[in-house]
Amino acid sequence: MKKLIFFIIILSITVFISYKYSYRVYTAYLKIYYDKMHNEHALLIKLQNMYNNEKYEELNDFLKTLLIVYPGNDEFKRIGAMSYIKLNDVLKSAELLSLIEYESIKHNPIYEPLYEEIIKALYYNGYYSDVVSFYNRNIMLHNVHTVFCYGVSLYKRERYDDSYKMLMYAKSKHLALADLDFYTGLNLERKGDHSGAIKHVKAAFDSDRSNNEYKKKLADLYRQRNMFKEAAVILRL
Repeated sequence: MKKLIFFIIILSITVFISYKYSYRVYTAYLKIYYDKMHNEHALLIKLQNMYNNEKYEELNDFLKTLLIVYPGNDEFKRIGAMSYIKLNDVLKSAELLSLIEYESIKHNPIYEPLYEEIIKALYYNGYYSDVVSFYNRNIMLHNVHTVFCYGVSLYKRERYDDSYKMLMYAKSKHLALADLDFYTGLNLERKGDHSGAIKHVKAAFDSDRSNNEYKKKLADLYRQRNMFKEAAVILRL
């Protein structure tokens, strides 16, 4: 019985070690193969051609192997992120982009449109926590469009001071959006500035009178100031 238990223990340890190191062995084998048969520049051209020919699913399957062999190649990740955007998989695109060390490429203009597109796509799909994750890494803090997305997403995540800061930056750059006024007004309400809140929410409502959220909030703000006549007028519109 003791011999059987000992045998089972040894077998378990052997299986565990084999499993633990099998991925390293596989990765090492792939690296040797690709270093011998290919080079990174040629592979980059191949990926770009796949992208240009709209072979997005094939590209992404091929990329999975390449990122095992070349985990530090940011250009592979960039093309992969672009490909996933074309497939409307914004979360996978953002995941690939998040693997890039932003400090190493932030002065490379080829990346800026991609960051902007992905952050905006995350925002308009309601992935506010993912948008905030880019904000937390100080990415694109001087792009007025991404800053607006940050401002609203931070408000949704109850980070009101950061939200107000971002929205004020967007307004300082003369961005004209109804939601920019609306969320600025919501922040001002939280700060106790009801006059400022009314001003900005009214501006949002005047920009889009079909928006019931704007209408209800403006009426609510009027009622808070005992402006019941004005609230009634708004609700009748």
